[in-house]
Amino acid sequence: MDKTLIYTTLFIDDQKYAELFYDWVFSIRTLGEYKGDILVGDYGIKKEFIDRFKNYNINFVKLPDRGKYTISNYRNIDMIPILEKYDIDYKFAHFDVDIWFQNSINPLFEKLDNIESCYFGIEQGRMCRWRGPNEQIEIDKYNTIQQKLNGFVFGGWIAGRYKPFLEKLKLMRDTFNSPGWNLDEWGTDQCMVTYLFDFNKDDSTGDKWGKSYYFCDFIDNKWKIQDELSKRYNISDDVTGVHLVTFEKENEDRRFKQSHPKLFEQEWKKIE
Repeated sequence: MDKTLIYTTLFIDDQKYAELFYDWVFSIRTLGEYKGDILVGDYGIKKEFIDRFKNYNINFVKLPDRGKYTISNYRNIDMIPILEKYDIDYKFAHFDVDIWFQNSINPLFEKLDNIESCYFGIEQGRMCRWRGPNEQIEIDKYNTIQQKLNGFVFGGWIAGRYKPFLEKLKLMRDTFNSPGWNLDEWGTDQCMVTYLFDFNKDDSTGDKWGKSYYFCDFIDNKWKIQDELSKRYNISDDVTGVHLVTFEKENEDRRFKQSHPKLFEQEWKKIE
């Protein structure tokens, strides 16, 4: 049986982040059908919140203090020593806390057996602004990658087997430490993970595992990738992970809690 870990990082400064986390973890254990390890990197969570999950089989690990808007940059570096403590035969998957799951997550881990490096999804038809060195050769390289991908790599989830996953995070760390990259600019991580995409080793076909809601339609109580997008880019309309986009207020109606209130209530009772 595979050893697997799903993890996220969390900073709670208002209730909306707590609400998103409930959707994240409750959907993983129900519709996601996941029974493996769950870990949360703690960038600032009150003890009383953590204590609610003491019987829910989640491991919380304290991470260094970081600025609220640059956690997405630092998490890829800060998690390295934590993940290194796991057995070498583990498979890892990171998902942002504003993603919830409407189908089984387990096939994702089976897919990793056939991927040499890491597994990603794409934001088709969109461009991520360059946030690296101000050198034209690097900018041209980056733009060529986006053109070839028909978009940019979505930074909200990444998966891989132990060795290649950690190699990718360490490559990000080393790149951040090179001239011209700024850890303190929001969104640098998404630019970088696109810049570091390896067409020979990485897999970019994982749209279903974390698809932003604006690429989807809600049909028969399921989120599906829009038919036009599916046909244009020759991708399946299947969606397992629904990415809500944290900062958009209207997403209350798109939550796991709203779509599956009975399941939400069932899990809520376990942490009351």
